Amino acid sequence: MDLLKKKFPLSIVKSVYFCKINNAKVLVLYKKESNESQYIIVPNFVVYEKSDNFLIFSCASEFVKEFDLFLNFFNLRLKCFEKNTRKKILLTGLGFRVNFSKDLRCLEFKIGLSHIVSLEIPSHDVVVFLIKNTIVVEGINPVVVGNFLKKIKNLKIPGSYTGKGFWYKNEIKILKPVKKT
Repeated sequence: MDLLKKKFPLSIVKSVYFCKINNAKVLVLYKKESNESQYIIVPNFVVYEKSDNFLIFSCASEFVKEFDLFLNFFNLRLKCFEKNTRKKILLTGLGFRVNFSKDLRCLEFKIGLSHIVSLEIPSHDVVVFLIKNTIVVEGINPVVVGNFLKKIKNLKIPGSYTGKGFWYKNEIKILKPVKKT
């Protein structure tokens, strides 16, 4: 029986813990400087160990496909854990504005409605910066960042003729031509 092995360097991760929860093997990655942790469930056919500054996974050769899927998943989680996800969204349109609320917990949008729309910022998950009419959202978890930006974009979907509304930073703008009579 052949063994397949794969090494992952652990440069950002300061501590790695192994534990069992309800008969499932769990790998805990922990960053000391920011007190962030991620829990990854490891399949039963995968054997893991830590040596020096590497995390080594191995499995029997009969589980090649499942092993590759797990390694791709782990690699993606490790990349997300090492650096923050940063995305930008632009507000285009004359008279449209974005500001923080007085207590800095909400974003207030003036987007052409009869009232000011408030959207609460997720507490510890994201950091928001405002630069003119550009909103920069940064966070550890790319899912939380993407969901927050989707909530913002749903407030004012870009018009198909004028293009007024929220656009992602590198989104391709395709507008319909205006009829001329």
